[in-house]
Amino acid sequence: MVKSPCNIMISGSLGGKLNPVGLVCCYYDIVHLYLVISLQYYLKIILWCVNRWISKLIASATEKMMTQKDERLSASSSWDELISTRRTTKIINHLGIGICIYCIEYIVWWSIFYDCGVYIQKTRKYLDAWCVFFWATTPTLFSLFTFGLFTLMGNQLDAAMVFTCLALFNTLISPLNSFPWVINGLIDALISTRRLSRFLSCSECKPEPEQKDNSPSCSFSNEQSEAMFTDAAIVIHDACCTWSGSDEKEWNMVLNHVTLDLPKGSFVAVIGEVGSGKSSLLNSILGEMHLLQGLIQSSGSLAYVPQVPWILSGTIHDNILFGKSYDPRRYLDTLQACALDIDISSMVGGDMAHIGEKGVNVSGGQRARLALARAIYHGSDIFLLDDVLSAVDAQVAQWILHKAILGPLMKQHTRVLCTHNVQAISSADLIIVMEKGYVKWVGSSANLSVSSYSALSPLNEFDTNLHIQRQECSMHTNTEVTQNLILEKDTTGFSEEAHEIIEVEQRKEGRVELTVYKSYASFSGWFITVVICLSAVLMQASRNGNDMWLSYWVDTTTGSGQKEYSTSFYLIILSTFCIINSFLTLVRAFSFALGGLRAAVKVHDRLLYKLISAPVQFFDRTPGGRILNRLSSDLYTIDDSLPFILNILLANFVGLLGIAVVLSYVQVFFLLLLLPFWYIYSKLQLLAAFIISFVAVMAVIGSRGGLPLSFSSPGLVGLALSYAAPIVSFLGSFLTSFTETEKEMVSVERALQYMDIPQEELHGCQSLNPDWPSQGLIEFQNVSLRYMPSLPAALRDITFTVGEGTQVGIIGRTGAGKSSVLNALFRLTPICLGCILVDGINIADVPVRDLRSHFSVVPQSPFLFEGSLRDNLDPFRVSDDYKIWKVLEKCHVKDEVEEAGGLDVRVKEAGMSFSVGQRQLLCLARALLKSTKVLCLDECTANVDSQTALVIQSAIATECRGMTVITIAHRISMVLNMDNILILDHGILFLECTMQHYHYHPALCSKNEEEPDMNVNCSLLPNWLNRVTHRCCCKITPPDFQVLLKLLQCEYSASTTTLVAVNIYFEGVVYGANPISYHNLAPLSKELDFLSFATWNNLRHA
Repeated sequence: MVKSPCNIMISGSLGGKLNPVGLVCCYYDIVHLYLVISLQYYLKIILWCVNRWISKLIASATEKMMTQKDERLSASSSWDELISTRRTTKIINHLGIGICIYCIEYIVWWSIFYDCGVYIQKTRKYLDAWCVFFWATTPTLFSLFTFGLFTLMGNQLDAAMVFTCLALFNTLISPLNSFPWVINGLIDALISTRRLSRFLSCSECKPEPEQKDNSPSCSFSNEQSEAMFTDAAIVIHDACCTWSGSDEKEWNMVLNHVTLDLPKGSFVAVIGEVGSGKSSLLNSILGEMHLLQGLIQSSGSLAYVPQVPWILSGTIHDNILFGKSYDPRRYLDTLQACALDIDISSMVGGDMAHIGEKGVNVSGGQRARLALARAIYHGSDIFLLDDVLSAVDAQVAQWILHKAILGPLMKQHTRVLCTHNVQAISSADLIIVMEKGYVKWVGSSANLSVSSYSALSPLNEFDTNLHIQRQECSMHTNTEVTQNLILEKDTTGFSEEAHEIIEVEQRKEGRVELTVYKSYASFSGWFITVVICLSAVLMQASRNGNDMWLSYWVDTTTGSGQKEYSTSFYLIILSTFCIINSFLTLVRAFSFALGGLRAAVKVHDRLLYKLISAPVQFFDRTPGGRILNRLSSDLYTIDDSLPFILNILLANFVGLLGIAVVLSYVQVFFLLLLLPFWYIYSKLQLLAAFIISFVAVMAVIGSRGGLPLSFSSPGLVGLALSYAAPIVSFLGSFLTSFTETEKEMVSVERALQYMDIPQEELHGCQSLNPDWPSQGLIEFQNVSLRYMPSLPAALRDITFTVGEGTQVGIIGRTGAGKSSVLNALFRLTPICLGCILVDGINIADVPVRDLRSHFSVVPQSPFLFEGSLRDNLDPFRVSDDYKIWKVLEKCHVKDEVEEAGGLDVRVKEAGMSFSVGQRQLLCLARALLKSTKVLCLDECTANVDSQTALVIQSAIATECRGMTVITIAHRISMVLNMDNILILDHGILFLECTMQHYHYHPALCSKNEEEPDMNVNCSLLPNWLNRVTHRCCCKITPPDFQVLLKLLQCEYSASTTTLVAVNIYFEGVVYGANPISYHNLAPLSKELDFLSFATWNNLRHA
């Protein structure tokens, strides 16, 4: 928690003069001062009123600054969200807190609140400077006005009166100056209390069923409620829900008069267009929405799997168990039902592999299945599943549907699934059709086909027929290797590898190094630093000179042998000291304010720039909360409390230095008395009493000739006493401020650590034409990619070419490496081997900002920043409204934007104003508005309904004509019109072909009538594929084709552990072979002799 200046002042003041007893003493001092010299009392009141007025201004600025701090923290939270989704949004290393500039599709967002925040901070700093000015000039101003007017009124100065007044001045200055700060601190506390009160007064998610008796029709007796729940798991009656309170105008995701009765043990599918209220229905059952009227009740425990899965930073094992006891059999069944067992077997450390914060180093489909596995393992009565099948490919979705949702682990439970998957809809016991917050239709799948809403479910029909032909899913079964890994794992062997992903935070012990102070001084500016130090020393010297001149004045009036001058002469010299002191104080105060502001701005800008330019690997190894802490707590300390406490430290230091100089001038012996104060802080009060008593004793001894002390001057005696008294408070304040400064400087040290993080290579050696890439020709040449040295390769020696203006689809099982292709193309992760050419230019030689700014992307996890919708769609304001609305219409999201309030509507944090599907459409609109030569689409239709997906396909076909388009998809229908198709599996290019030759017809999955001995298996992921340890994909000549077809007759040997998968690519058609063991090659040695060298070499080195 950051300790603000007000906290420091209040704690310091309450420990001194502003405790209850101290206030009484303060009042006594004021009365005493009034009796000694009445004019001083009124001057004190005037000063207090001035400080009080300034403190009000500071309080107002502080409240605005706290608001700006909230906005910066909110923007930093957006940054944290970016970190969590960086693998799929591809926006990782370009932070966004505001003013947006383009860089990849990827948008660089710079501080939208930055200018306003700096202005408020500057105002507050300058008000603080005025407070410091009045605080520091009080002693000299009071002495000038008090003693000047006193003598001008015809009175005579004497040592007793002068130094008694000076002692009372010094006693009263601290509490009277601190009192406005205390009031200001109380105002801050009141503001914080109000903000906390508003937060704590927010309605909570109620674990019990909720009912609003706003209408007579929704009142039920206990007997009626029990009767309703006899066969119903969820009962909703005339419910109206909103995301915010009933007093606010809410336009997004409102449920209107919903009435449902969901039986226990049923499988319910919720369907509807994008933004129809499907996710809101689930959230209303959870109690996360405000129920305005009606009744929502559920029977039994709830498990919720959100559309954007929540993943804990930890191991897979910890994420699934989540505190529940370990049941090996249920755990293994859960992994198999969610198709996670094979993924785990390929990970370093198995299920003890650390997956990073929010699952940053696993694919979107793996995160979705992990969240589903956690819900299944905990075994609740009711499962609320928000579109969990959209993040995985069709075959894995079919497996999850049959083995998990319809399988034995969930079959007896109530399941409510929001989905666009046709197989899930056709398998549902009950189907709910949502439209704009209303339940439009409820019925069975058989009745849906003849209803007016049948158009909501046909798109995936083609995918299903092509992949699985409505039969039992032919997905892989759990192997013995995976089973042993789960059931007999030794966690000790994986601990080191499992935690290698997350980098341990560096912690330094002991005092803050001097280099940290030097760095902060350099941020402030060396010239300003010198001005601050020099003005502080000269300011203290002028104050000491002022007091010594008063001492000299007193000596001349008491007849101590000093030459006496006129009163006007003494006043002129005293006024000169006062003016010099005031000027130097003003210079010091505003120099400190300017230096602190410059340091805060430079640290903010440099830290932000370093984070923006950091590579993806840094974010993979650093938790987002750690980065968020740097951007919030540490920056606030550097902005606010550090300059304040540094100012106090400097004032205490020069004050002690001034005391030492004056006392050494009076008597060098006093310097010896200062040494113990550095070591014996606990005995300061005793030492203070000793030194004050010792001064009096030495004065008496000196007057009797016992010691050769120069105390014959009463002015010097009084000066020594007045300077000796505050030593205790000065040393105590100095040690406290020094300790606080050391603590606050830790924030600078932590910021400096992040200024030394590795940076992306932003510059390149290749000069580009402004219209690059003009052709859009992309060539991957033997590209291999690995995210970390300890992790398996994500891409393995892949080679393909995307021609000019060609549209290419990339498909494959979840986790196959599809998004890694885009990571390599955008240089988010450096490739290990090979090269990538765009229009014949190696992208490794292209400046990374130029590279990314010339491409566009629609990310798998869509993201919108807080701000206006117009700024999200067109950050540079290069498109007119007509063009924006036209693109929104083509992306099928125009109506939703109009209902929301138009292009200037405020987008909430992380785009929560819109559903996930709507955010995907808005990201697509943003990419189309950018109009680059290369467009990459990463699952841009995963969360939209079938009709919207068709509209998006049409928009891409018309708007992207002539552009190079790379589409990553799970739906085969999304790549039907593509010129080329790439199939990836475990980072290997499994297949490259055109759609015309992509055969998944059922006839190809059985015996060929013309070749009865030929067993051609054309399924994308055959059952044995996950046992394969070596693969090869090679183009062969026609003679080799006939020879290799005989290899397909080989029997699979279960005892063989080393297998080879042969993919025969002939005349644009791929034929997948059955597994071939090495010992089965021997009988075919004669046939293999006829193979060409290239084909045999590929087989041999597979």
